[in-house]
Amino acid sequence: MSAEANTAGGETSPLLKWAYRGAALGLLLALFAFYAPVLRVAPLHDDALLIGMLRERPLWGSATSDPLFRPAAYLLWQVVRVLFGWYEAPLLKVFNLAAHVLSTALVIKLAEFVSARAARSQRVLALIAGALFGWYPLFYQAMFWSSALVHPLFTLFGLLAVHIMLRACTRRGAQVWAQSALAVGFVLLASLSNEAGFMSALWTGLAVMRCAWRDWHQHRALHFRAVLVLPLLAGIGYVLVYRLGFSATWSSKTPVVLEHPLQAAQNLAYFLQALGLPLAALARAALGIGAARYWLAAGSGIVILVICLAYIMRGRQVGALLFALGWWGISSVLFSVVLSHDYVLQSPRLTYAPMVGGVLMWSVLLLSGQHKGWRTGALGAALAWIVWSARWMMPTMAEAEQVSAAMRTLRDDLRDLPATAPVLLINAPFWNAPSVPTFLIGAEGMPLIAEYGPLPLWVGSLDGVYRDVRAVQHAILLSRGTTFTYGLIGEQVDDGALRAAILASRRVYRFDYDPPLGTRVRRLAAFEPAAPQAMPLARFSHEAAAVHLLEARLVRCDDQLLLHLTWQNDQPPQQPTGVFVHGYDAAGAQLWVADRDLIEGYLPLEQLPGGVRLQETRLLPQAPETARVLLGVYDRGTLTRYTALLADGRTTTEVTLEVPTATSCAR
Repeated sequence: MSAEANTAGGETSPLLKWAYRGAALGLLLALFAFYAPVLRVAPLHDDALLIGMLRERPLWGSATSDPLFRPAAYLLWQVVRVLFGWYEAPLLKVFNLAAHVLSTALVIKLAEFVSARAARSQRVLALIAGALFGWYPLFYQAMFWSSALVHPLFTLFGLLAVHIMLRACTRRGAQVWAQSALAVGFVLLASLSNEAGFMSALWTGLAVMRCAWRDWHQHRALHFRAVLVLPLLAGIGYVLVYRLGFSATWSSKTPVVLEHPLQAAQNLAYFLQALGLPLAALARAALGIGAARYWLAAGSGIVILVICLAYIMRGRQVGALLFALGWWGISSVLFSVVLSHDYVLQSPRLTYAPMVGGVLMWSVLLLSGQHKGWRTGALGAALAWIVWSARWMMPTMAEAEQVSAAMRTLRDDLRDLPATAPVLLINAPFWNAPSVPTFLIGAEGMPLIAEYGPLPLWVGSLDGVYRDVRAVQHAILLSRGTTFTYGLIGEQVDDGALRAAILASRRVYRFDYDPPLGTRVRRLAAFEPAAPQAMPLARFSHEAAAVHLLEARLVRCDDQLLLHLTWQNDQPPQQPTGVFVHGYDAAGAQLWVADRDLIEGYLPLEQLPGGVRLQETRLLPQAPETARVLLGVYDRGTLTRYTALLADGRTTTEVTLEVPTATSCAR
C-alpha cells in the first residue's frame, strides 16, 4: 500500500524514511505518556454496573439475553478477573489506552493511503492526522471509562478490516479470498464489541470504492472483485441476525428518527459540532444563548463541509476528501438516527469512530497548499491543536485522579469490615468534573456513578465486596471552594436525620472538596462492639456518669493535624456533656479552641449508646506553632470538668498530647 502511494512523488531517501518512522513512533509514545494517568482512574459511571453484571459470569461473559451484548469487549475483562481475581481498574484501563494508541497508529497508515500527493507530503499529512486523532479532546471519556472501551475497540477492529481490504485491492487470486476472509473476521469482532460495530462493514465498502477511484484516476486496470464485498455482506447479515435473534436493548429499539425526527437533527448538529470542533471551541463564549446554540454548532460543521465541497469542485484531493467525508458521514448519521438526544448529549465517546474521517478531512485540508511554507504552517497548526487539547483535558484528568485516590482510600479502609456492616457516605460526589456544557452542545462532565447504579455496586466494584451503603447530603458538612461544581449523591438530611443515619452505620465517611487539597475522603467514625476488658487511657467521671477514653493520638498528614479518639460510655451521662480540645504553643499560650461534640459535632457524648466503642477522627485547626493539645470532658450546664483517672493512676481534668513533628498518614 505504501509503496504504491509513494510512486506519485518519487522515492524518498532512507534517512527521511527513518526520520518519519521515528517521528511517528515518538508521537505514539507521547500519546501513551499523556494518557498514562488514566491507569490510576477508578471505575466510573456504569463501570460498576457492568462489573456487577459480569462478576459471576463464565469467561465468555455475555449471553444473547444481555441488555448489552458485547462479548468481544468484555471477554478482555473476564480474562483480568480470571488471572487477577477481580476487575482491577488499572488493568481494565490498559485495554482502553492500548486500543487508542493502536487506532492512532492505524489512522496514520490510513492517512498515507488516502492522500494522492507526493511521498513527503503524504507523511506530513499522516503525522498531522495522527496528532489530531490522538489528542482529539472529546476522546477523554473513551479513555477514562473502562466500559467505554467498546468505542476505541470496535474502531480498532474496523480500521484493521479496512487496512486488510486496502491490501486485498492490490492482490489477485487466492490472496484476495484469504485477506477478504480475514477482513470479515475483524468486521465480526467489531460487531461483537459494540452494537454499532457493523458500521465497520460500511467502512470496508468505502475502502473498496477508494481503491476503484484510485485505479481509475491513475488509468490503471480496476482490481475490483466480487469477493471484496464479503465484509459488507457480513456486516449487513450481522445486523439482521442481531435484530431478529437477540433480545438485547439495541435490537428492540425503534430508531429515534422514526419517532423523534427533531432529536435526530439535533444529534447530527452535535456531530457537526465535533467535526468543526476548532470553530466550536472558538465560539464557546456563545454558551447560554438557548436553542440558537444548535445553529452555531451546525454552522461550525457546515463551514468545514463547504470548504471540503469547494476543494472537491476544484478537483483537489477529491478522492481523499470523499473518503474522509464518507467515513464521518457513515458513523455520525447512524448514531444520529438511532440514539436519543439525551443519550448523545452525555456521550462525547460517540465521536470516536466518526472522527477517523474527521481528522483525515482536516489533515487533507491543512495540507492542500502547494507551497512548502504551507506544510510548515499545517504542522504548526497540528502542534497548536495538541497543546490546546492537552490543556483542555488535563484539569478533567486531574479531577478524575483525585476522586480515584479517594475511592482507593475508601476501599482500603473497608477491607477489614464485614460485608454485612452498613456504611454511610456523607457528600459523596456524583460528578468528578463539572457537569456543564464544554462546547456548544452537550454536558460532557465525567459522572462517577450512573443514576441507575446503586451505591453497593459502586463501592463493590472497588474490591468485589458488595456492602450495605447509604449516601446522604448535609450542607453544613460540605467543604467547597468558590468554584465548586460537583453534584452529590444521596438524600438531603437535617441534623436529626444525619444523627440517626450515623447511629445506624458501622463506618461513616465524609468527602471534602476544599482547595488546595482537592477531592478526598476521610473516615469520621467507626462503631465497634464495646471492649469490656480494655484498659482506658483515661476514665472521665462526674456524679454517676463514667466515660472511657480508650485512645487519643495526634497525626500530621499532608500539613493537616488529625486527632484520633476512641470513646466508650461505661455509664452514659444523663445531662448534656461536651468535649473540649485546646491547642497551646511551647510557652503555654493558648492558640485555638476546637470544642465540639463527637463526629464533627453531630453526636453529643451523652447520646453515644452504651456497649459501643466509637473511633472518631477530628481535623484540628492549622497552627504551625502548636506544641501540645489538651482535651477533656465537661458538663455543659455547669461547665464542670469531669475528673480523669489516667492509666498510670494519676488524677487530672485533662489529657495532654504532644504534637508530633514527623508527617504520617496512619490512622
